[in-house]
Amino acid sequence: MEEKLIPDPCLLGPLQLAYIGDAVYEIYVRNYLLSNGNINSSRLQQRAEKLVKAQAQHEALQIIAPLLNEEECRIVHRGRNQKHKSKPKNATAQEYNSATGLESLVGYLYLHRRLNRLDEIIQTIFNETCQDV
Repeated sequence: MEEKLIPDPCLLGPLQLAYIGDAVYEIYVRNYLLSNGNINSSRLQQRAEKLVKAQAQHEALQIIAPLLNEEECRIVHRGRNQKHKSKPKNATAQEYNSATGLESLVGYLYLHRRLNRLDEIIQTIFNETCQDV
């Protein structure tokens, strides 16, 4: 299947970036879990859910925040401050907003093909948060 990217990702809003960022982040998580041993599918799903929930993404953003450049901080800020029509179910508003900020950044880096930087950020998150997963 030939991959088609958005012609100009700069035209997307924060929630659209978060939409694709959510999917990309989930793939990174699943790839990480699969690369770390032979685990049954039910346990894989439990571990993946633990890593992609809003609380975990909020914590991940706290870890990488000092490492972000000005442009990346601006993307996170736009995503975090975006108004949501839905209310978070299992997270505080702050956690949910932070998760949206992180997902916006992941989507932005992915669509701009800054994959080395995306890998670096994701690896930093996993190094700091995945010891007990």
